[in-house]
Amino acid sequence: MFKKVNESAAEYVRKGSKSRLIDEFISVREELIGYIGMMSDASFFQKIPGKSTSWELYFKGLIYHDSTHQNEIDAHLKRLLEEERSEPGPKVIKCLP
Repeated sequence: MFKKVNESAAEYVRKGSKSRLIDEFISVREELIGYIGMMSDASFFQKIPGKSTSWELYFKGLIYHDSTHQNEIDAHLKRLLEEERSEPGPKVIKCLP
């Protein structure tokens, strides 16, 4: 399931700017947080209509998915920093926006 979602997401990202992507990412996450906050505890543990999973497991899956990508990003940034440190010459610190 996530592979298809990731492929669609990658195509979507290629068509937009970094700042728009950041804004949309924050907006969607804030909206999801709002939905969770509005649910009663009983609703949160119920099955999603038409699905075989609960809201709780759905959101846990999103967290796991995001954590996996965060680990990939962390590893990539670590490699970049190590490469920069190993290059001769003056060091330039690059900051993420």
